[in-house]
Amino acid sequence: NEYRFLPEHVDEDRRIQYSRSLNQYRVGYLLSIIGITRLLKRPVWNRYLPNEYQGLGFRTSAYEALYKEYKNIGDSCKDVLNRKIHEKFPIIILSAGKMNDSWKNDQKKLNNLSSNCRQVFVEDSYHNIHIERPETVINAIKELICK
Repeated sequence: NEYRFLPEHVDEDRRIQYSRSLNQYRVGYLLSIIGITRLLKRPVWNRYLPNEYQGLGFRTSAYEALYKEYKNIGDSCKDVLNRKIHEKFPIIILSAGKMNDSWKNDQKKLNNLSSNCRQVFVEDSYHNIHIERPETVINAIKELICK
C-alpha cells in the first residue's frame, strides 16, 4: 500500500496524476485563504461529506490539511515502511467500503503491519469514517482499550 506513493515505485501516469492533484490542492488551499472556494461552492471532500458537515469543507484548515497530507505522503509512507511495529501490537484497520476495488486491495495490505491486525470494511462509508460512522470508530477504540 505504502509503495504506491514512493517515486521509485510509481509509473509515469501515476506521477502525472500526483503532480496534477498536488497542484490542484495547492491552488485550493491558496484560494481558500481569501474565501474564493466558498464563493465557488467548492468544499474539500464535496462528494463524500454528509450535508450537515459540508461547511467544514470550506475551512482553510481543511484545504491546508489536504494539501500538506498529499505533499508529504511519500515521507509518511517511508516512515510506515521503516518503522517496526511490535509483532503482537493490536491494530484495528477501518477501511471505507464505498471506495473502488483498487483502493480496497491496497487497504488489505495493511494487515501486514502486525500479526494482531483485524480489518473492518465499513461498507456504508467513504474515506471519512470518523465523520460518517463515528460509532464504528468509537467501538474500535473501546475494543482496543479493553484488550
